[in-house]
Amino acid sequence: MKISKLKKKGYLTLKFIHIILACTWIGGALAALFLLLRLSDENAHGVLIAFQVIDLGIIVPSNIGSLITGLLFSSMTHWGFIKHRWIVVKYLINLIPAILGAILFAPWLLRMLEISNQLGSHTALRSELYSLRNNFALLISGQLLLLLVAVYLPLFKPGFTIRKSKQS
Repeated sequence: MKISKLKKKGYLTLKFIHIILACTWIGGALAALFLLLRLSDENAHGVLIAFQVIDLGIIVPSNIGSLITGLLFSSMTHWGFIKHRWIVVKYLINLIPAILGAILFAPWLLRMLEISNQLGSHTALRSELYSLRNNFALLISGQLLLLLVAVYLPLFKPGFTIRKSKQS
C-alpha cells in the first residue's frame, strides 16, 4: 500500500507540530536539568516527584511525538527514511534518549526516590543520591546537546546527503 504524499498545508501542519514537539522536548529537558541542580537534602523528595512529572508528562510524550512526526515526514514527503544521512542521524538522536531513559533514567529515578524517603542522616545514602543526581545531570546535558544537533541538522543539512552513483 503506497502512502500518499502530503499537500502543502498538510506538510506545513506536520512541520509545525514537529517543531513544537522539539521545543517542548528541549524545554522539558532544560526544566528537568535545572530542577535536578536545585536538589538538596531538604527538598529531595519534592524535586524528584516534580522531575518525574516533567519526565513522564513532557519529555517522554515529546520524544514519542517527535518520532511519530518524523516517521510521517519520512513516509509522506520526499525526504524518505535513508535518502539523507542527516535524517538517519535525527532518528538516532530521537531513539538514544528513549533507550537510555528506559535502561538508565527510570531505574535511577526510582532509586533516587527510594533514597529520598530514607535520607535522614545516612551519609552513604546521601552520597549515592548526589552521585545519581550528577549522573542524571550529565546525561540530560548530553541529551540537550543532541537535541540542539537535531534542530541544526534540518536547517543546514551539512554534507550528509547520500549521493546516487552515476551509471554509464
